[in-house]
This record gives sequence, structure tokens and C-alpha cells, in this order.
Amino acid sequence: MPTAVVIGGGISGLSSAYYLKKSAKFSKIIILEASNRVGGWIKTVTSEGGAKMELGPRSLRATGIPAGFNSLCLIEDLGLSKDVIHVSRHEPAAQNRFIYAKGALHKLPNKFSAFFKKQAPFSAPLFLHSFRDILTKPSELEDESVYDFVTRRFHAELAEFAVDPLCRGIFAGDCRKLSLHSCFPLLREAEKVGGGPVIKGLLKISRRPIPPRRQSTLFDTMRKETWSAFSFRQGLQTLPETLRDSLTSSQGVELVLDTPCSEVMFDDGKAKIVINGETLDADHVVSSIFAPDFASLLNQEQQNLKENLSKISAVNAVVVCVEFDGQVVPPTPGFGHLLPSSEDKAVLGVIYDSCTFPTHDRTDRPGSRYTIMLGGAWFDDLKAVVPSMTDEALGQYAVKALQKHLGFTQTPAKIKVEVMKNCIPQYIIGHENILEDVFAEIRAERLPLSLVGSSYRGPSIHDCMNNARVEIERVTGASLL
Repeated sequence: MPTAVVIGGGISGLSSAYYLKKSAKFSKIIILEASNRVGGWIKTVTSEGGAKMELGPRSLRATGIPAGFNSLCLIEDLGLSKDVIHVSRHEPAAQNRFIYAKGALHKLPNKFSAFFKKQAPFSAPLFLHSFRDILTKPSELEDESVYDFVTRRFHAELAEFAVDPLCRGIFAGDCRKLSLHSCFPLLREAEKVGGGPVIKGLLKISRRPIPPRRQSTLFDTMRKETWSAFSFRQGLQTLPETLRDSLTSSQGVELVLDTPCSEVMFDDGKAKIVINGETLDADHVVSSIFAPDFASLLNQEQQNLKENLSKISAVNAVVVCVEFDGQVVPPTPGFGHLLPSSEDKAVLGVIYDSCTFPTHDRTDRPGSRYTIMLGGAWFDDLKAVVPSMTDEALGQYAVKALQKHLGFTQTPAKIKVEVMKNCIPQYIIGHENILEDVFAEIRAERLPLSLVGSSYRGPSIHDCMNNARVEIERVTGASLL
């Protein structure tokens, strides 16, 4: 009986198990999860009154092919289409995004004409920075930081006030250390394709036809209704829980909670997983957990693999969800605002949750929700200003920042704090070289091992699910979209 073991019950592990089951290549699939729940960093909490608080990721971007298309196909196959709620590109929550810099909120350009106007915090119209891009030759460097790339091709001001906060919002990371190759491979490719000008390269890439491999009614609906982002009526946790239910109702699939692994060994094309002092035999292992955590499970026979996986780092972050009684609205409705690291290292940004998904507001009376993100690559700076790091102190610090940024005087009725350790891997300069060494060794040793999850190529939910499918297709030889 061919057996596959999936380590980790987050979205990557569940997706891997789903595609393993769909491939029909394994008679038995066992999912091992160390905690008492599935979903990993996806965690929706419903407060008294029915308000939904997302203590991890809070929405999915309505992106195209392949990753976004894959997600929509999976959601459709799970029967979740009717549960999807979305934000249209024409709504303020999609059009209005802000930067809090130099002590004030600044709306980012959202129309073509805005690029020809001087707009704070930038000292000149953004279109002027495109001239440097036109005149700059492609770099001969194998890799460089995101900050250096944008400064070299455009302007340091664009790097500081646009890209720096963007990287803080996506990766909770420092764009001066993050790898362009691994974090924004499209920009790296555009420079090469365009023969220099990135804008020219992006235009060329955008014209490439990428036909979907199947029909998807939900994908067609997304395009027709011009979605910008989407979630589910009961929050994002709907997705992993529905995957869990689909898997556990299938013959040959076993989900084991509260069961951490203590060791993983490979011998003669097979794997042995030690749990609770007992050994579980497997024909294939899929690890979806944080790379260094998996490295700690390997024995000395895989020393090089252990060392390379341990080089992948991650940051700690704090999510503070707050709920006000009544309509407490931002100066201008929008998705939210981010902060450059030069403004406040400890505060990454604020999401205007009620503007984005009012469906998630409480149902018994008016209420308003916001989320403040703290720490990341600046977790030590956060500890310096909040020494106790208690939930109460972190909540108070976040609320003061929110009040300062948006001019609020009201005090939240509810505050929920979630401290997440090693939650967002950091693709620092040279990350791709680490991955090449890791996967080369797996191939050379012919290990029955797949590595999926946010540690490797993409931290988003879309990335995690799509990369899981691609890897399981590689292992099984099946077409699974």
C-alpha cells in the first residue's frame, strides 16, 4: 500500500494532501499536525456580535494565471464559490491605498494622470523617475537587493517611500536585504527581456498568452466583476477547514492532530517518521513546515541538507485586531496604509478591515474593525518600545499608533493580539542559490521528499497552494489542475 506522509496541516500541507489524493498514486495519505487545529497561520476568530477578526492573512488577491487561477479552480472544486465575497477594483477599498510618511497620510497614485503630478511624500512627479530606467543598462549581478534595484533603475525616493513600505506589507521584511530574484522575479525577468528598461520588459511579458488549462466559472466571474481581492463569508479559515473536511471524508486519508514529528530518516528510497516514540513508514514525505524546523528533524546522514535548510530565516510579527463601537471611519475610505521603515520601524501598517469587507462587521449593531501589523524584521525595535511584550502592552501600543495615524480619539471596544513566531520567511540575497543546493541534493540522493510551503518560492496563499500542486504533479506525473 503506497503511503504518503504530509508534515504540517497548514494551507500548503492540506493542498499537498488534496492533490496527492486527486492523483490517486497513493493508497494512504497521513497528515501530521503538531497543533490542535488546521490552517497554520490562517486563523479567523469570530467575536461576540459576529465580527470576523483575521489573526493572520486576511484576503486573497484576485490575480491571474497561474497561481490565482489555480486557487479559484480549487475553491470552485471544493464547492465554495457561493461563499466567496469580493472587493471590486472600482471600490475605494481597492483604489485607495496610502503611505504614512513624514507624519501624514499620503494617497498613492491610482490613475495614469497622477504619475504626472507632484504628490507627497515624493518630491517630483513619478514619471520623471522612468527616464533613469530607460537609460540604465541591465545589471550583470546574479542577485541584488530590492532596494538597490529600484534605486539603480528608478530613484532612491521611490525605493524609500514606495518599495520599502510595500516589502514591509508583503514580507514584513527589509527591502535592503530581500532578494530581487526571489521576491520579485518578474522585475528581474523584465530587465532582461526589455534589454534594459523594466517598463518595456513588463509590457513584453504582459503580451505573452498564458492560456488556462481548464475552464473555471469562478475565474470568469472574477474577471467579469473585476475583483481586486476576495475572502469568504465566514473568513479565510473557511478554506483550510473545507480542505480538511474534503480530505477526512475521503477513503485512505488520515488527519492526526496534536502529533509533532521528532525525526525523519531516509533509507533505500523509503522514509521513516518518528512520532510519539513510534516509527511510521512512508513511500514519500511532503514537508510543509518552516524549513529550519524540518531541518531539525533530519539526522546527520543529511547534514548538508540540514545546513542549507537552516540558512532560510523568518521574522516574527504581531497582528493586533481592534473593533470600535459605532462607525469609526478613516479620513478617506481605502484598503489601508503602510509605513516606510524611516517613519516607525515597529509599526508596519494598518488595514481598514471594515472598508474592505463590511460583511465581516458585527451583525447586532454598528461596529468598525482595523488591523495593525507590528514587528517583522524590526521585531527587536518593537521589543525596545514595548519591553514587556504582553498582549495588553502590545495592544495599547498599536491603538496609540492607529489613533495618531488616523486622528481617532475613540477607544476600541475589543482588542485581540496574536504574536506569530517565524511566520514569514525572508528571501534574502542569495536565497535562490540556497534552494538550488537544497533541491540538487534531494535529486542526487534520490530522497522520497517534497518541500512545499512559504519557506521556498512565495509566501502568499496563492503561492503556497499552486506550488503544492506543481510539486505533486512532478512527483506523481498526474495533471491535477
